[in-house]
Amino acid sequence: MTLDLPTLSFAVTIVMALSAFILSAHWLVNKHIEGLGGAALGMLLAAIGVPLLVFASLPASELLSFTGQLLVMTGFGAIWLGTAAFWKKGCRSRRRLLYIFIALGASVLAKSILDPNKAGEDLYTIYWLTALFALATVLVTVRALGGLKMVYKGMIRRTAIGAVLVILLFTAHGTYMFGVGVVNFIGQEALLQAYNFSVITRIELILFSISYALIMIIITAEKLQGQLRTQQMIDPLTGALNRSCFLEVMRATVARAKRYSEPVSIIMLDIDRFKRVNLEHGRAVGDQLLRDLTSLIMQKRRAQDVICRFSGEEFILMMPHTKEEGVKMVAERIRHKIAAAAFSTSKGVPVSLTVSVGTVTARGDDLEVDGMLDMVDRRMHHAQQLHFDSVESVGG
Repeated sequence: MTLDLPTLSFAVTIVMALSAFILSAHWLVNKHIEGLGGAALGMLLAAIGVPLLVFASLPASELLSFTGQLLVMTGFGAIWLGTAAFWKKGCRSRRRLLYIFIALGASVLAKSILDPNKAGEDLYTIYWLTALFALATVLVTVRALGGLKMVYKGMIRRTAIGAVLVILLFTAHGTYMFGVGVVNFIGQEALLQAYNFSVITRIELILFSISYALIMIIITAEKLQGQLRTQQMIDPLTGALNRSCFLEVMRATVARAKRYSEPVSIIMLDIDRFKRVNLEHGRAVGDQLLRDLTSLIMQKRRAQDVICRFSGEEFILMMPHTKEEGVKMVAERIRHKIAAAAFSTSKGVPVSLTVSVGTVTARGDDLEVDGMLDMVDRRMHHAQQLHFDSVESVGG
């Protein structure tokens, strides 16, 4: 049984349309995830473009062929942008590049309309641009994961299986398309006929379409699981770690510090008279002030420093590898920064905030989570009792 091009093209159209439908349904269920809509649109454009390419071999069909190739190129470009948006990689510059590539491709393909004798000679353009978009999708995915090393770790730890599949799928797809483009460019008609590239290309598109739809479902599931894990770790109001997660991180940090004889310092701060702020301005204003204060504390902190919303208006900043002098300097800087900050309500009413701060540094046998937390809590409350807007420190 031989596979004729019209039948295969029809199969490609059906499979691509089905993949576009699956991606669209998936996007409707997960509208909050960026990129799914763009991926569905790209697959739909390609599904419309493929059957138009069948008319390339028919008389007076140059316009339909041109339209089909343009739709396929635009579709794969939209898939690239959708994948970039999914990984939250800015698409503005990529969108400009897409317009440029499509315009260049269209100008080359337009030759088959202006000069019917050249119909089909520039078919390599669609293959090369499709390969380019596939390569761009691979690069944006690798970059989103943090490089090839992180891709390998994600594969080994099974935390980024979907992303790895995206890389493999688009690498294979782009390599094949580039190869076919080269064969078309050098005009190896005998090679094209011997290996029946037209048939192979349509089979490849069928496999690609099915695989891409399934992989997008996989990576969406992985992303949702990651968001759920993050929500379990992060305080939803301020974006700082919640108490339970912080305690786990602190235990691990303290255990490592004991092993390598390193100091660990923590800062605990409490907003002075914060209940009065809530009573005067309302809880919504109080929530916004907590968010603003958290952002202020996070400024210029080191990557290894960990901030936690310990309770209502109490925060802890843990600083590994930090001695007494360093933590005192940071605590004073935070206190001064908060006292000088121009906090205000949504109506522009200025609000002054101050904090009482306690610090503790421990090393060796004094590195004990509960003991350090108890000590820094007493230091902080001592600062409140003596004088608001002050720092009380103790070293180990």
